[in-house]
Amino acid sequence: MKIIQCVREIGAGGGVSGVAQALLTEFKLLGHESGSFTLSDIGIHRSKSKSKRLAWKKLVHLFDVVAFTFFGTLIGVIKSRGAQVICHNDGMFGQVYVNHGMHRAMLDASGHKWRLLARNPIHVFLLAREFVRFRFSIHRHIVCFSKMEATQLNAYYPSTVGKVTIIPNGVDLARFRVIPGCRRSRMELLGVVEDDFVIVFVGHEFERK
Repeated sequence: MKIIQCVREIGAGGGVSGVAQALLTEFKLLGHESGSFTLSDIGIHRSKSKSKRLAWKKLVHLFDVVAFTFFGTLIGVIKSRGAQVICHNDGMFGQVYVNHGMHRAMLDASGHKWRLLARNPIHVFLLAREFVRFRFSIHRHIVCFSKMEATQLNAYYPSTVGKVTIIPNGVDLARFRVIPGCRRSRMELLGVVEDDFVIVFVGHEFERK
């Protein structure tokens, strides 16, 4: 089976690109012919920018998202003929869509929905794209990472009912493992005692997640 992942970027680490990289590795281990369709396939090559100017980074991000949504979809449909396509975030084609989060839910949870929409045009674009994706059933199947996410998706977009499978993200045990002696030294460094109840969160969108 030939599997193509449509994703803006792919690489080790967290987030969307990390999930796509992990899937690519696993598909190859299972013997599937597997590849990816990314920004570079539509002629956009990005190196990790060292610029600290937030406004510039947001502008580049907006351009990449919009370009990949339109040109990535158009070129991807042509180049991926005959393959099973798994789409992440920005592409608007493929049999399977991996839902990495709902923009409508994020805006509702923020408490400043209209301010965000007015200040940053990318929110308007992402909201419209999400509506089109789910309202017109572009994908045959949708993967959600949790039951809560699936329930939320079905509530916002009833057309997705019966099309969702819940597959939680896994953990790479080669990278994340217990190191003898590390726990106690870290607890001492943070001033945590044995009976303390501690939750560690690594990521963005803290309030929503």
